[in-house]
Amino acid sequence: MADPARPLCLPGPQAQVRRVPGRRPLPLARTVHGRLRVLFGDPQIFAIQVDLTDHSNWLNGFCFYWIDGQPFGDPEEHLSIDGMISSFIRTVKDGCDRADPGLKTMMDAEAFDRLYRHLYGDDLLEEIDEPARFEITTDHAQFGDRLIYAVEAETGWYRLLIGSHDKGFERAVRCPSVVLEDAFFDTYMYVNGITRVPSDNG
Repeated sequence: MADPARPLCLPGPQAQVRRVPGRRPLPLARTVHGRLRVLFGDPQIFAIQVDLTDHSNWLNGFCFYWIDGQPFGDPEEHLSIDGMISSFIRTVKDGCDRADPGLKTMMDAEAFDRLYRHLYGDDLLEEIDEPARFEITTDHAQFGDRLIYAVEAETGWYRLLIGSHDKGFERAVRCPSVVLEDAFFDTYMYVNGITRVPSDNG
């Protein structure tokens, strides 16, 4: 597997993608309503959509999730490429480290509440080691008050615990771990490898 810490240089402003050594080829971008769009994953299960704008240098765009066939996040929230890279790098590094024996035995709502109190509550809890590794909604401008925790349910499967700061737990969706982790890894490799093409204005 390629090292996520190393940039993958991609040729030209078309942001075409090339094969990552040892992995399947990344999808090719297509133009939709003036945006360069790539979809990583399966939108009926879990996927990440990236739309690039500002064709002179590809420094800006939009990014949100698809979960169970429905969009999640703000598809019109303008983001910088550097911001996308920052939000994805921790999620990629936390991949395959989303198991906890205590959370595994909890019901969905209880597990969500326990993680939320660890990350955002006033109490200093020490029941879960590094609880931030479960959160996959790290960009609050992009997701508002919405939250998702990816928790290993059994080998090869995650529970996506979905809720918000305001309302708490809402629902849970089962997702193959390989679908989620590949979507994050491939998205990171894509946005981290986009060639910065100088604009006509310098």
